[in-house]
Amino acid sequence: MTLATVCRGGECAAAWISFLMKSPPENGTPNPCRSQVRALVRDLAGMFLQQMFFWGCDAQSGGNLLARLGGHRIAREHSCGEGSSRYQWQWQEGTVELHSFCAGWYPASAAEVGTVFIRGRERFFDCAGGQPLEPGHYDEGRFLYANAEEMLALLRPLLSWLHDYEGRVQAATSPGYRDRCFALYRQQGHSRPWLPPAEARAWLSSFLESPETTRRAKHLLRSTKAAVENPGGGFSARLAGRSR
Repeated sequence: MTLATVCRGGECAAAWISFLMKSPPENGTPNPCRSQVRALVRDLAGMFLQQMFFWGCDAQSGGNLLARLGGHRIAREHSCGEGSSRYQWQWQEGTVELHSFCAGWYPASAAEVGTVFIRGRERFFDCAGGQPLEPGHYDEGRFLYANAEEMLALLRPLLSWLHDYEGRVQAATSPGYRDRCFALYRQQGHSRPWLPPAEARAWLSSFLESPETTRRAKHLLRSTKAAVENPGGGFSARLAGRSR
């Protein structure tokens, strides 16, 4: 697999190309950029663990927010018979599908490559395109095991859909709705809370626009906590630090 394969039709921004294609140092020491990429993929996995709980809240909200925001519902009894219903959206010549076990973007063509986050494994997999995977019964022959740099590029359609979706959630719900979801998530004994909703969306915006300058989420968690004690600093300024 090459970046020419994963960056469909030149859709990756120039910043992503330069970020992912940096050469390793001539002396053979590890490239800080490569380690940053792996760390950012881990950050995104933490974000998706939290986000899947949010989608569960959306499905149970009055009127089923997933359906209200355009998700085509496939009832559990007409699907894999396990977990939740499946919800699908058409996005960037492919399909976004959400289920309580996994969430992914699948390009329409089997010759192209998409991505899926599997909640039980807490990680992303790259996946040959075509029909969405059967939740809980994964055809691992479709997994291609991209490296971290390729995975970061592959994730762009799914992340851009998520950013758009969260914007529509904000417009369609009462003030504080996502904050209440976050508070409920923090009450779960098994949860590992990520950034609060407003900060998470700002982080994702920064990541989509300029991944090479987006700070690690763990540093922003510390900054967010410190801001409670020192409210003079703005989150946007803290966000634009050097990724590490």
